[in-house]
Amino acid sequence: MNVEIRGVYLIAIKAIFPGIAAIVGPERGKYFESIDPAGWYGGDVYFDTIKYLRDHILPQAMVLFGNQILEEFIKLVPEISSFGPRLLVSNVPEFYKKLVRGPDAGEWCVESYEPGRVVLAENGASPSPAVSLGVLRGALEMSGAYNVRSELLNERIAGSKVNRYLIEWIHPSGE
Repeated sequence: MNVEIRGVYLIAIKAIFPGIAAIVGPERGKYFESIDPAGWYGGDVYFDTIKYLRDHILPQAMVLFGNQILEEFIKLVPEISSFGPRLLVSNVPEFYKKLVRGPDAGEWCVESYEPGRVVLAENGASPSPAVSLGVLRGALEMSGAYNVRSELLNERIAGSKVNRYLIEWIHPSGE
């Protein structure tokens, strides 16, 4: 896969799984040593690691990993912590481009938005929709939303052209 990712992805894996080098072996483990969060890295090690983790841990743990990616991304783009839900979800396609690039990176789009509800679609490079759900859920909670409910409507692994996510929430502003 011809994709590069920001270092925040590798830092998030290391934060959630401190012994990741022992899991992936010494050759891949070296990628988790000196990581620049804003640096660009070949995506193969990350994607292989996520595929391994997806097959060996609970999806709920992958959601937590997605939350960790969000925490690392906020360090690069701190202004997003002040976004409301509408601004946040409308910028998902641009945020993705700040984190993943290359001919096989794919893209995200907002299919529909109404206050308290969004449908997002992606054909991005991530091998785990649970990670994406964790990022999206955490971002909305960061915006002040509560009772956030997220659901994977369609999945590429099951033959769909895109992963589609339905996310619903309550926000004090009514957004």
